[in-house]
Amino acid sequence: MTNMEPITYPSEVFSRLVPDLYLHRHLNQGLRPATNRAFTQHRKINHFLGGLKKPVGSDEKSASLVWGSSLIQADGMSIVCGVTGSVSEEEGGIFVNVEVLRGANGSSAAMGGPPSDEEQVVSRKTTDLLKKGIFSCKANKQFFELQNFLKEGQEDEAVFDAGQHQKRYLCLHANVTVLSRNGPVQDYVWAAVLAALKDTEIPLMEIDEDTGRITLTHDFTTIPVDDLDIHSSRSFGFIKPKPETDAYEDDEMDTSEDAASVLLADVQGEVEQAATSSTREGSRLQIVRGREDTLIGFSFVGKGTGVGLNEIKNALDLSKQE
Repeated sequence: MTNMEPITYPSEVFSRLVPDLYLHRHLNQGLRPATNRAFTQHRKINHFLGGLKKPVGSDEKSASLVWGSSLIQADGMSIVCGVTGSVSEEEGGIFVNVEVLRGANGSSAAMGGPPSDEEQVVSRKTTDLLKKGIFSCKANKQFFELQNFLKEGQEDEAVFDAGQHQKRYLCLHANVTVLSRNGPVQDYVWAAVLAALKDTEIPLMEIDEDTGRITLTHDFTTIPVDDLDIHSSRSFGFIKPKPETDAYEDDEMDTSEDAASVLLADVQGEVEQAATSSTREGSRLQIVRGREDTLIGFSFVGKGTGVGLNEIKNALDLSKQE
């Protein structure tokens, strides 16, 4: 009778074959599968501003089609954001559109298909955060009226006498492309948009009184990004711990309700992302803070198994850290 040799797999194969066992073996040793970070530590974000602003035409001083841009990188995350502009008669403001590159797999606006659920949710949430931040005071509500972006010397009436009897507004479009990712992207999309807005220079405009045609000039103004009432977005994942022997069993098996969930700051990697998803026993929490650490946004998704007040308070305290 021959002896059976144990079968060994590389970690990337093992994590796909038995992801629960792979994850909980790490957690039981105080480790995370895809990173050396501590459970409560977020990734460091590197910001790079500009780079996409190119002049239209041969004149280096000509207006650019891209008014501001940024590149965000953070251990597996690479996100680009470019800010463009348009004019509307209905509503002004900053509108975010997120595209996630997925190669040839899956539905994605970046691949020419319809936007995925994730792209739509992240786009809407980021746009809502900007509205809450920029429109938090009455003065900023009027900021995007087109008359605020006319070159000096043109009166407000020139806009309306040109056959445009309705007010017109400036719209800024923050177009975000997620080049690579290894976890939820919401926090990093927010960081990319805010960095691009800080880099944004809006060209002042001239309006032809006869035709109403708008021409961009070589003079610029900026937007009050420093007045935004939103400064940080922090996300956390909660995973219900299991004994190593239970990781082989079916997910529906009964586990102790008394055991507290393991908190993971800034979920990273496929294993952590799957374990904290709403389809499993995990949960996710996003905390958005404003000036003086005031709470601006709070979002909790998942079954909440093992997540109590102490776990929520711990996450709230961690969200205040830089």
